[in-house]
Amino acid sequence: MAIESYNSCIHNSCFASDSYVKCLGNKSAVLFEMQEYDKSATIIQFIKSLDYDFDKDYSEKLDKRLTACMAKTQNVATSVQDGVKINSLFGSRKISTVTESDMGKSAVASECFVPNEKVLCVEPFAAVLGYDSWSTYCYICFIYNADSIIVPCEGCPEVQYCSLKCRNDDKLHQTVECQQIDEIKDLGLMHLTIRVLYEISNESVMFINSQCELDLKQVSSQLSQDSPEKDVLELHQISKVKSVLLEESLDFPAKIVKSFPQFSMTNLDKIEVLLATVTSQLVNNASTIINHSLTLGNSPIGSGIYPQIALMNHSCYSNTMCLFNGKVATVKTTQAIPAHQQLFNSYGCDFENHEKAERQERLFSQYDFLCLCQPCEEDWKRDATVRSAVCQACLASISITLSTATCSNCDISLALILEKMQMLEERYNLAYDLYQKKCYQAACDYLINTEAGFDVNRLLSMPDALLLDWNDLIKKCLVAMHIEA
Repeated sequence: MAIESYNSCIHNSCFASDSYVKCLGNKSAVLFEMQEYDKSATIIQFIKSLDYDFDKDYSEKLDKRLTACMAKTQNVATSVQDGVKINSLFGSRKISTVTESDMGKSAVASECFVPNEKVLCVEPFAAVLGYDSWSTYCYICFIYNADSIIVPCEGCPEVQYCSLKCRNDDKLHQTVECQQIDEIKDLGLMHLTIRVLYEISNESVMFINSQCELDLKQVSSQLSQDSPEKDVLELHQISKVKSVLLEESLDFPAKIVKSFPQFSMTNLDKIEVLLATVTSQLVNNASTIINHSLTLGNSPIGSGIYPQIALMNHSCYSNTMCLFNGKVATVKTTQAIPAHQQLFNSYGCDFENHEKAERQERLFSQYDFLCLCQPCEEDWKRDATVRSAVCQACLASISITLSTATCSNCDISLALILEKMQMLEERYNLAYDLYQKKCYQAACDYLINTEAGFDVNRLLSMPDALLLDWNDLIKKCLVAMHIEA
């Protein structure tokens, strides 16, 4: 209730006025008492960036609270490591999984996330480098070879590594794939099938982070629930995969019997059913691994299975993004995410670059679902002339222009909203200038602090053109900072 009161006061105060600053300060104090230390700190940092004549006592009070926020945040991190309940799959108390009858398991925020917050950082359960990338990326860690020593495979020089360690660690390639390299290069996604089954049969353990480990058999059970559609897979590819897996040096027949009790040494001909099942599931669960470049753009270089990311459902306006360093995936938030809201990822389609009919067709043909996200349900359009805001009196989402005087729903004056929208445009332009000057961190921080100070998502509503540009610029800053790091 107090937060709502202060939000109302902020929206009805002139920007950077005495009442505006004091209301923001009081809001940060309430958030601190609610143990929302990240949000409280963000607001204080925004206040300190304003052109405002602070009296000494008030400035010291804010500094003291900011220091306390930082200390509390560190204490929370320590307490998680010392045994506070965390999600066993994500290694975080801020993410939980829920099961819904129509959507299966989903990743949900247990607590609020702010923009540019790291959700998780994980290595894949299994991953393969695309054939077109073999000559330029390390075959096992996916690091770009131009930045490292090139160590070729001794048996097939077209496969390269960034170090002797990577080459020696890649036992599967050295013992099996190398001898059948001509078959491997043409397999596409079924190459990933080999890697997945190899990991499962080895009964390896994947470490998600220092607090959490995941049994690979549990991963395999999560992957396969549906009946395989064998007809969508080319039989000659299944035959190739089968020949690779039955290679004597791999000792796969004995391992597959141990890992999959439904198979025995006498019915190994049914391995084709297994291959079809796993591959059809990989189509729905695999993530495309990207090489990020400011000059070349985002280039797909391979595919991997990330069980945590696979639990994030699709939205045509996602609230997270995946950034890759080699095959290590870091998921970051691109918007503020309230507690109990799903974490959404993009499966390659978004409403800003694809029409609704194209998105629906692509998602249904590849993933076998009809997208019912908000952009699809409301048929959002990317249009620079569309301005949408939330009336602070009746809370209705309304279309607005600079000449709109009153709310079309309740007839209340919109003068204050129009003033704040104009201020936000000015601040967006400042942030964009910083981005153009390659000051990516400064531009991102300015956007996020302004967003918190103005409570942008409460003021504007989708598909407002400025709000879309705002979130796009945050994404661009995140990619640029990731590349620079």
